Amino acid sequence: APMNAFLNVVLTMPFGFLLPFVKRINSKKTIVIWAIVLPLLLEGLQLTVGMLTGYTERIIDINDVIFNFIGVIFGFSIFKGFVSFLNNFSSEKEWTKSSFFHFIK
Repeated sequence: APMNAFLNVVLTMPFGFLLPFVKRINSKKTIVIWAIVLPLLLEGLQLTVGMLTGYTERIIDINDVIFNFIGVIFGFSIFKGFVSFLNNFSSEKEWTKSSFFHFIK
């Protein structure tokens, strides 16, 4: 079970990291909503595929939803750290003013 939890977190970390490249994240509420929606979609898809194929060994598990949520939040946190590092590392701040990263607070 610990390996399953770890894999559920790792599975959704890229989503949290890459989401700001697709959608503006203007508040913590936005990332939390996405972190709830993605696991529910994944579990719903898992249920649908299971019912359509008759392969129902994989069941919907609230633990999967929780660990997927954590993965999205971790991924987004890594993104925020990455942006902060780039802002602190660069002696020239001009690139951030005209770039994608300027709206991340």
